[in-house]
Amino acid sequence: MTRLQKILAGLLAVQIALAVLVFWPHGRVQAAGEPLLSDLKSESVTAVTLTDDQGNTVKLARQDSGWVLASGGDYPVTAASVTGLLAELTAVKTDRLVTQTPGSLNRLQIADDNFVRRLDISTDDGRTLTVYLGSTANFRATHVRLAGQDAVYLADDLTTRDASATPGDWIDSTYVNVPAGDMTAVTVQNQNGAFTFNKSATGEWTYADLAEGETYNPARFNTILSRLSNLTMIAPLGTTAEASYQLDAPLATVTVMTQDDSGEQSNTLLIGAQDANSGNYVAKWSGSEYYVNVNSFSANDIVTLTRDDLLTTAATATPAPAP
Repeated sequence: MTRLQKILAGLLAVQIALAVLVFWPHGRVQAAGEPLLSDLKSESVTAVTLTDDQGNTVKLARQDSGWVLASGGDYPVTAASVTGLLAELTAVKTDRLVTQTPGSLNRLQIADDNFVRRLDISTDDGRTLTVYLGSTANFRATHVRLAGQDAVYLADDLTTRDASATPGDWIDSTYVNVPAGDMTAVTVQNQNGAFTFNKSATGEWTYADLAEGETYNPARFNTILSRLSNLTMIAPLGTTAEASYQLDAPLATVTVMTQDDSGEQSNTLLIGAQDANSGNYVAKWSGSEYYVNVNSFSANDIVTLTRDDLLTTAATATPAPAP
């Protein structure tokens, strides 16, 4: 072997060594095809905390009565959404290895400090497993990594939407549900005054404070009526009143009278403090024990209602041109 050949052979050996160093697996890598969470059983999970890349966090917890939103005053969650997530997690297999190199984790948005979703899963034996969800390879394939490992796998039928950190994605978001046909009278009181509406025997709504010569314009009230029939929440806040909710002096109070087979009933909706950043309002319906956040789209028509909104404005006559 010539001197040049020896030099080239040495360089090749160095390159091989570097390649082994870079691509050698870090941490334990499961055998291909076995479950990523091989020792996790859905029935042993007691809580799941989900965090997204915006810092939002939702905590779900199992209670005797079923799954609840622990971060929302133990509001009941849709059980199928939790059991579905756990089934998808326990079904993740290790047969689609994407990478084992630490340098790829940021690129795939699946690092400890750069992720799309982080799931902290608590079990009944006191353990907590952390799973990261990263970017998607296609519509139904997501990069998945178990904390403490560098190995990243592709999971079919699991998306970050399935692990949402938005409370509304885990609950029935309907907060007030009053059939419009059951309503007989509605009073809205806000900083602009009190406005009372009554439904006639023929089903038509009238405004009770019209002066002579004024004409009622029902458009604004019809919008409010629609909101009251199916008012949805952004998130439950819990069952304890807080001073910050400002419901002792609410921005608006809506009293709803209804008549059904059980007789006449009266319920009240209070709208309190508005968040300066999101625009959401705190609300409390007398038919529910929960205080909630509702969006500005649902509450603004009630909070800002004025008498002029309820009147038809006559068109201004166009003056005749001067001769």
